Amino acid sequence: MNWGAWGEAGRATGFKDRGFSTLSTKDGIDALTTLLDHERVRTGVFAFEADSWFALLPSVLDSSFFAAMPRSAQGDAPASGGKVRAELAELPAEDRRKAMTVYLAEQIRVILGLSSASVDADVPLTNLGFDSLTALQLRNQLEADLALKIPATAVWTHPTPAALGDHLLEQLAL
Repeated sequence: MNWGAWGEAGRATGFKDRGFSTLSTKDGIDALTTLLDHERVRTGVFAFEADSWFALLPSVLDSSFFAAMPRSAQGDAPASGGKVRAELAELPAEDRRKAMTVYLAEQIRVILGLSSASVDADVPLTNLGFDSLTALQLRNQLEADLALKIPATAVWTHPTPAALGDHLLEQLAL
């Protein structure tokens, strides 16, 4: 593994104060777990401040390489995150569940690279092809869009889009 700087212990603890991005210990351990689960080799893991790059080079947003990155990193959401959370809060309570289901289906479609296929809210994510890496991608996107801390296991403990959506709405407590 080619590790970037881990900023909570060791020699890189002062890097963040000097403007460098660093990995938290939790993110590093989560990445290691994912890499081991997928038997990845020759892999680099590092903190990446996407907003800086996208501000300097907005044309990179058109690249397929960045298509699966959380939208908040692509500049579509406020820096504080929570764009979708704010949109859900503006909806009447009876419309939130449907809006959450539509939102989750779109995120799942993007992560799995499904061009226009619909995502059935009651089909388990594992049946759609989710693995630990795609689950982590979804969790990161949800955290950015909902401004909500979500456990890495949420996708597995709430295995369908409908169940996950209900859980997220409960956690949002709108």
